[in-house]
Amino acid sequence: MSEIGARRHGVGRLSERELEIFCLTGHGHVVKEIATRLALHPKTVYTYRERICAKLRLQSSAELLPAAIQHVMHEALQDARA
Repeated sequence: MSEIGARRHGVGRLSERELEIFCLTGHGHVVKEIATRLALHPKTVYTYRERICAKLRLQSSAELLPAAIQHVMHEALQDARA
């Protein structure tokens, strides 16, 4: 399985809240915006981001944004095909 495929597979292990934060990140929202939108403290959002990175085997938070954008684009493509 490719690295991208492994990440997509790993997305299924995310909790509902982690997936929500992952998708909001992919849509370009920053931590403060996500925290406000979800009525969370920014530190809580950072904790979720760390968990997401661990579950998706991302080496750093710098890898989170491209992975999240890729996920959002993949989901949009799947929706367009349906």
